[in-house]
Amino acid sequence: MAEKEAEVERWSAHAIYSYVETERGGQVVTRQRRRGVPSGYQHGVDDFDWPNTLPVFRAGETIVSPFGEVWIHRVMPAGGNGRVEVFDEEGLPLGFVELPPRSNVIDFGANTDLGVTIYVTRIDDVGLVWLELYRVQKT
Repeated sequence: MAEKEAEVERWSAHAIYSYVETERGGQVVTRQRRRGVPSGYQHGVDDFDWPNTLPVFRAGETIVSPFGEVWIHRVMPAGGNGRVEVFDEEGLPLGFVELPPRSNVIDFGANTDLGVTIYVTRIDDVGLVWLELYRVQKT
């Protein structure tokens, strides 16, 4: 249940809700709201069809580095750190990177003998999206 709730929260964080209201005087107004749902419009965990098992990676969150590596964001238990598995161009595992909860690798910086820099987005508890830069050291 915790993983389902985390998924619904994750979907909400990336959603833009659009709805139409009629204000006094008959004027029709379109409003949009990012993150969170408009008042009176709620989805519960049970409103969705869920598979019997979780996938091993997140759809749309696999990224290929300019250095030929494939970075696959794994589905992890709710509330814990994220994990990105890294593979070479032949599909052989190179290792993994742990990320803060609610984070995602979006791009890459310099690649040196010491490691690679990665750009990560992280959504905080109030819905702000942070851009962070990390150096991932090769071991």
